[in-house]
Amino acid sequence: MPPQSSPSPTPIIFSPQTLADLKRLQQAALSSDYAYKEVAHLANHIGPRLSGSAQAAKSVAYVASELKAIGCEVQLEKVMV
Repeated sequence: MPPQSSPSPTPIIFSPQTLADLKRLQQAALSSDYAYKEVAHLANHIGPRLSGSAQAAKSVAYVASELKAIGCEVQLEKVMV
């Protein structure tokens, strides 16, 4: 039986404007300590976040409020854990 080759991935083509926007976002992310500070806050102020725990709920509320503060549209949904 001949070896199966995986299909080559379809290239995703972005417009020049989208590529420029993505590059700008990448550079901003790499030059900022924002993400590190967010993770540090979760680890140092909220602590372990086991599913269904009070800390998990607190971390969800914190991240949702931070995302809203930077202009993201946030929708929380109940899940069964």
